Amino acid sequence: MPHEVDLKRWLAWIRKELANKTHPRVKLFRTDANLVAEMDDRERLLRNPDMEQFYGAIITRVRDGNDYCGIVYLMYWLNEAGNEIPLYIGKAERYGRNGGISRNLTNKSFFGRWGYLRFYHIVDLSRSLRQLTVTGISSGRHSDWALKLFEDPSRRRLRGQVYFWASPWSHAGTCPCDIPVNVAALENCLIRYSRRFYKYDNLNTAQGGDSCCCPLPI
Repeated sequence: MPHEVDLKRWLAWIRKELANKTHPRVKLFRTDANLVAEMDDRERLLRNPDMEQFYGAIITRVRDGNDYCGIVYLMYWLNEAGNEIPLYIGKAERYGRNGGISRNLTNKSFFGRWGYLRFYHIVDLSRSLRQLTVTGISSGRHSDWALKLFEDPSRRRLRGQVYFWASPWSHAGTCPCDIPVNVAALENCLIRYSRRFYKYDNLNTAQGGDSCCCPLPI
């Protein structure tokens, strides 16, 4: 039977998953000591080299491993108590719409949804940040990200260190409700409870469906 998930159980699941990783605190962006994010010559935010190495290895593992159905990832920061605050939860499924291995895992430019292409997280955020800097008005697909993450958009200074976590996911993996789920159902579960516990911080626009048969929040 599924378990009702409270904040304590959520934190226990997150810490258990992060503790299983070689690098549990991977920084997402390349920044200087003052948390000013760096950009390339095309004004795109740069991924931290540690993130690229960490996530690249996971992409290869899932691409080449028949046991996996995809990757779940989390963009987060830490509060004053050191607890993980989920900013965004997403997935990269192993199989594409044509039934073959997804280009998100086979094309280096796609980089598991974090590549330097239009409609991918890094580029969409970069565009929204530039728009906010030039006009003072946030617009674009990731405008909410730009407002949330950056204290001083004109200098590209982050409000706090932004971290990235990802994990290969198999059908045998269990969500916080203790149910074996595929990566799509896991994403739904994590989004639903993230929006429940951290509604002022979570940037997911989806509500999180009930596809993993977890109990709905009251």
